Amino acid sequence: MIWGVDLGVRSAHLFCVDQPQTVSVVIPKMTKRGLELRALRHQLSEFITREDVVFVEEPPLAGSRNVRTFAALNQVYAIALSSTSEAYSVEVGTWKKQVVGKGNATKEEVSTWLEVDHSAYSALCGDDQNLRDAACIALYGRAVLDRLPHGDGR
Repeated sequence: MIWGVDLGVRSAHLFCVDQPQTVSVVIPKMTKRGLELRALRHQLSEFITREDVVFVEEPPLAGSRNVRTFAALNQVYAIALSSTSEAYSVEVGTWKKQVVGKGNATKEEVSTWLEVDHSAYSALCGDDQNLRDAACIALYGRAVLDRLPHGDGR
């Protein structure tokens, strides 16, 4: 299965494009960061198998005030990438350009595109922007795999 993953500091929002489904894994704040990361890894393993293909949005670095957030997102990013044997890193502007047609698309533009072009996926995501992003990342992943000369029927 192909999954798109949108990250948070203690969360991962997933969308499976092959058998449309959404999953939001949200870990409560704990006394130690290691406990949060282990809990996140464990919960992700309940949905993503080693045979799945995962496309994970790269954490953006946006200014020096966000260095701690960037570091925490990178920890979650590493867990998501290590969740399967076939994982791809995706820059936010790349998936937005490929899928929505505009690399700097706003949240509203992403939502509108998904509603218009993939209304069933949009309905499945509800009003959750993280899931909408994950759906678009999964659609990007599907397009990437369709271009690869692998011939395995994905």
